[in-house]
Amino acid sequence: MCGLRDSSKAVPELTDTCSFALVPATIKRFMEYAERFVKRLPFGQAVGILEQGLCYRPTNKLKRPIIASISRSQLDVTFTNRGDGDHRSGVFICTGHGAFGITLSLGSGKVTSALILGQEPEIDITSLGLQVLDS
Repeated sequence: MCGLRDSSKAVPELTDTCSFALVPATIKRFMEYAERFVKRLPFGQAVGILEQGLCYRPTNKLKRPIIASISRSQLDVTFTNRGDGDHRSGVFICTGHGAFGITLSLGSGKVTSALILGQEPEIDITSLGLQVLDS
């Protein structure tokens, strides 16, 4: 099970040396969810905690993914004018899913692959672009 990160806590500079403390109330809430949704385990096993961990996953202040094709004008590099009117840079972003990365992976991958192939995604992604961070 996964939970949302406490955004009031800073991400440590080196994660391999950090210590973490999971909030007991959060663990208790997860156990209540697990017991509620997992009705029957094989061999009469009880729901229990096997391991605890803390992962820092990319997110942003909006707490939603950013999926975008980056135009040449958005990059801090000079491109040779190919004369074909193509303003694409070949740079794409698909990040910021936070704790929902695994859940959203298939849909995000499908949308990103459409962008890479120069196709219109099947869904409206205007609210997932970089411009939303500027507002």
